[in-house]
Amino acid sequence: MEEDRIREVIGVGKLGDFTGEVDHVIRKIWARGFPVHVTQYAGEESMVVWIDDGTPKWVKLRIKPDNLGLSVLWDLLHEYGHILDGYAGRPSQLPPALQWQREVSAWVNAEKEISAYPRLIGYMQGFYTHRDYCLNSYRRMLAAEYGYKPD
Repeated sequence: MEEDRIREVIGVGKLGDFTGEVDHVIRKIWARGFPVHVTQYAGEESMVVWIDDGTPKWVKLRIKPDNLGLSVLWDLLHEYGHILDGYAGRPSQLPPALQWQREVSAWVNAEKEISAYPRLIGYMQGFYTHRDYCLNSYRRMLAAEYGYKPD
């Protein structure tokens, strides 16, 4: 099953040049008890899903047709960053400031994790661009839903 999921992420995400990196990240996620599920449905986002008692359930990775290649790997690393933080609740139940802090922390963890993959270091500008795009989207959501405007 792991092998099938790894092939799916690589194939659908157009990550054939980064097979080893994708394989390693997905296996690290699975080792922490989270199977990876791929979705391509509009309206869904990538996320870590926990059962209410804090038990790992899965990582949902949304692969968007207009956002392929390393962006998929950056999203996967971001979700792994959430796992490393260990918050096992529903983010929407947190105050907006903590939701923001949680998102930033996951991106910091993702950036640290990239250092384990020497081939990815040369693609850091793309990582930063993707991270900033995602954080700006989250910032807009917090402002629209809660009136919260993080720095």
